[in-house]
Amino acid sequence: MDLQLAGKRVLVTGASKGLGLGLVRAFTDEGAKVVAVARRSTPELDATGATFVAADLTRPDGPRRAVETALEADPRPRRGRQQRRRRQPARRGLR
Repeated sequence: MDLQLAGKRVLVTGASKGLGLGLVRAFTDEGAKVVAVARRSTPELDATGATFVAADLTRPDGPRRAVETALEADPRPRRGRQQRRRRQPARRGLR
């Protein structure tokens, strides 16, 4: 199945086993660049080739730390000024 994920970035939590590990495998098989977040890695997760980020999401700083570490490992491209601008509605003159 081609989900057109080649080159897309995906962050998967709970990635060391079970459903999370299954998602990591599925996304990498589709060509996505996967950041796998878990408290600890496993040999099965290492075998996927995903970027591993150690984080405990039950701790207050866990989600922030996971996202920051993921972005450090693979920074988001900066968007050009024109891409950030929102289209302005057309101005209507008084008649």
